Amino acid sequence: MENRYLVRVPKKDKTGLSWRDMWMEPLPLQKGEIIVEPIDTVRLEKIKRRIPYRQGVWEVDYFYYLNPIKEKEESPFYPYITLWVDQYSGFILSHDLAKPAECISEFQRSFFKLAENRKILPQEILVKKEEAFKLLEPITSELGINLRRVKKLKMLEEAQASMAKFTTGENRDEI
Repeated sequence: MENRYLVRVPKKDKTGLSWRDMWMEPLPLQKGEIIVEPIDTVRLEKIKRRIPYRQGVWEVDYFYYLNPIKEKEESPFYPYITLWVDQYSGFILSHDLAKPAECISEFQRSFFKLAENRKILPQEILVKKEEAFKLLEPITSELGINLRRVKKLKMLEEAQASMAKFTTGENRDEI
C-alpha cells in the first residue's frame, strides 16, 4: 500500500453519478522544462570588464517567502525570495522578491544586480536546485566562475531559518 492513496472516484450509471472508494497510486510528478532566457550580453560584458577579480564563495537559492504580499488592486500572493549569501561570513549579500510567475526570469537579473551593486564576483557559486544551476550556468561559464550543485547550503539555510524566525515573530525577545 506504499505510495497509494484512498480516493473517491466518480462512476456514471443509469441513475446518474455514484461514488466509490479506491486505492490509487498518483501519476509521477512531471517537472516543467526550464527555459533559460537569452542573457543580456551587453550587461555581461560590462561586468566582465569592470570586475576582473573573483573572490569567495556564494550560496544562492530561491523559495517561497513566508508572508503574503498584497499589491494595489490585486489578490494577496506568496512571493518567491532569492537569497544570496556569502559562504564564509554568512552575510546576506542580497535578496529579491518576485511573483511566482516572474521568479525564473528575475533570478538571472538578481545576479546581475548583485554583481553591479557590490562590484565583486565570487570564485564559486553553490546551488541546490537543478533549475538554479541551469539558469546560472550560461552566466558563470562566460564569467569564469565555478558553479557547483550541492545537497546542502549551510549558511543560506541558517540565514533562511533566522529570517523565518524574524518574520514569524519567534525571536522578538532577543531584539
